[in-house]
Amino acid sequence: MAMLLMVMGGFVSLLPWLLRALFDGRGLAALTPIGVMVFLVGALLAWLAREEGGGRSRSQPVPLQRPLRAQAWVDDDAPWSAQLLLQMSWPSFDALVEAVFQAEGFQTRLKPHARGTDLWLASLQQPGGPVTLVRCFHGQGDPVDLARLHELVAEMGLRQIGQALFATASGYTDEARAYGQAQGLVLWSSAELLEHVERLDAEQQQALRALTHL
Repeated sequence: MAMLLMVMGGFVSLLPWLLRALFDGRGLAALTPIGVMVFLVGALLAWLAREEGGGRSRSQPVPLQRPLRAQAWVDDDAPWSAQLLLQMSWPSFDALVEAVFQAEGFQTRLKPHARGTDLWLASLQQPGGPVTLVRCFHGQGDPVDLARLHELVAEMGLRQIGQALFATASGYTDEARAYGQAQGLVLWSSAELLEHVERLDAEQQQALRALTHL
């Protein structure tokens, strides 16, 4: 915009002399101050734009700022607890659940999607054996409701899977827990997950702590 004003100002200021030379026109000299003024305004805008941009050239694009993720600080010295699990980010929680199953001898495959994260388990001791579906859903403190378990049961029917587990850091509503038990689902809240974490040796637990900062 500033460059366009500068070009227009220069053209308007030169127009009277061009026309006078061709047609000996009169009254066109009044355009000269207007052209000079437009030129100066364009130059001023160009200078202000350069100052605002910090002198950055077109070949140096402004870097995009990654949005900050709201996450409570996880204390490295804090013991394993339900509160620590709630402070973890969603990716950290998913990675923790996966690492626990890996430590217990399962081959895993993690697949995030809009309804949570699915973790597919296959036993290393039984190659070709049944596959278990684990749905991870952190919940951020909100208990898992009946609708989320309905989604898991529907996924089991669609894929013809006989075993499924739902893992959350946030607990379940009474209705959801009763439905899950009736459907034969294994329901993990923070208590069940922490129980499996505490079964691991000190070195394995220390390795898991690195996942709390993902």
